[in-house]
Amino acid sequence: MSRSSLHSRSCRTARRRHRCTVEEIGPAESAGCVGSSMTSSDSSSRPHRGNSTVQETWAYRWTRSTSMLGPSADKSTRREHRHAVRCRGTVSRVRTWYPNADTPSTDLESRMRDAADATGAVPPRAQGQVLKAVARTWPGFISGAVEGRAHDLIEQDRYDAAAEVLERGVERFGERSVSALLLAWCLHMAGRQADALTWAGRAVEEEPENADAMWLRANILFELERPEEATASLWAAIETTSDNGRYYMQLAWVQYQDAEFASTRDLVEKGLERAPDDAWVQHIAGRIYDYHLRHRRAQRHYERAVELEPANAAARLDLAEVLQTRGRLSSGVRTAWETAGRDSLGEADAVEAQRTYDMTLRRWPWRWYEWALRAAVALTVVDWILPASPVAAWVLLGATGALYAAGWVRSLLVLPGACRRDLIAKGRRGDFAGALVRTLVVFSVIALVLFGELNALQHLGVLALLAIGYVEWFRRAYRISQASGDTRH
Repeated sequence: MSRSSLHSRSCRTARRRHRCTVEEIGPAESAGCVGSSMTSSDSSSRPHRGNSTVQETWAYRWTRSTSMLGPSADKSTRREHRHAVRCRGTVSRVRTWYPNADTPSTDLESRMRDAADATGAVPPRAQGQVLKAVARTWPGFISGAVEGRAHDLIEQDRYDAAAEVLERGVERFGERSVSALLLAWCLHMAGRQADALTWAGRAVEEEPENADAMWLRANILFELERPEEATASLWAAIETTSDNGRYYMQLAWVQYQDAEFASTRDLVEKGLERAPDDAWVQHIAGRIYDYHLRHRRAQRHYERAVELEPANAAARLDLAEVLQTRGRLSSGVRTAWETAGRDSLGEADAVEAQRTYDMTLRRWPWRWYEWALRAAVALTVVDWILPASPVAAWVLLGATGALYAAGWVRSLLVLPGACRRDLIAKGRRGDFAGALVRTLVVFSVIALVLFGELNALQHLGVLALLAIGYVEWFRRAYRISQASGDTRH
């Protein structure tokens, strides 16, 4: 057979093998795009070479490796090696490094899986010079394999296992083989705050202008109860990226309980100005205003958060509570009931939604009892200052009773049928009956004040009894909140 025919056959064979390998492992891996399994934010922290640069690098290494064939290699062997370099296919690359591999693409994939396996023993070949040389020449190749496995575990909320995968990659291939920021995040979510702080510090050192690294370091410092350092790190992130509304809002959330409301409100407004369409920013703003008793403003931000992110169960439940706080009792119950009935809730959200629904149901009759107490206090003070005649007494008692009864019945009928049944279901009947009996007692006291012609001392005695009723109502409302697990603040 002539040399030209040998030349054509070997080149066609290499190209045919390359096409077959592309079909087996996919175009992304055959082209060297190992970072395809990473998100853009993860891959942006390290440089990626283009395909042409990568091919030139490998071609250069293969050209130098021809000296490894030795002087005994015949001309046909050298010619086939040069044709493999020209084709630059995946099979050619693998066969250059693994000349005895029967299935190159499968063998390469198994080595990538071995590098990312956190549970199995370290295979001998994974410890060899090949992957270490690849890690030095093309760090993205190893990091893509290791971080790809870590991302799969992160999607399953298995942060501890993801951290083990990344740490094993560091042990095998060095610190540059994984993203310091990603490892710090996994350690932080896994509860290993001391180790997370070390890697977050490395991430900040590697990228001093990366605001996300500073933000993560601040969160870790907060978990370690080092608020001064955490606040300083968060301010550094703001100085780096001054248009990020979340950073301002997180600073406001950190200090909203201890600092003056004016300074907290300034941070909240800056956060809302920079991120008006961020559901998290709107939700935290609502919680801060809710804590400072700006309930109307809090309701507006909760509603905006739900509008931006309808699946946000926490914002929906906070909205249900603030609605009841503002006196819209049935609207709060309905919102909590609708949230608890969603099929898309996770396990933790479903438990919290059911607790909030139970709490709003129990609060419903007790809030009506509290309104009866308000009416009794107001009428007692009026009768003390301006004693009512019998006709005026009948008018005041009739109007108060009619308005109260109409509002109570309307609020009950507005509730969904399931909520009305749950209101008097087993376990809640005592709350409902107790509030109803106390309400009737309060109206009896109102009638006594209007028709009894009490003196000043007797009016003071009635007000004292109503004050005791208020204290008892407050203790009962507090027990309802604690029994339902109200831990928003």
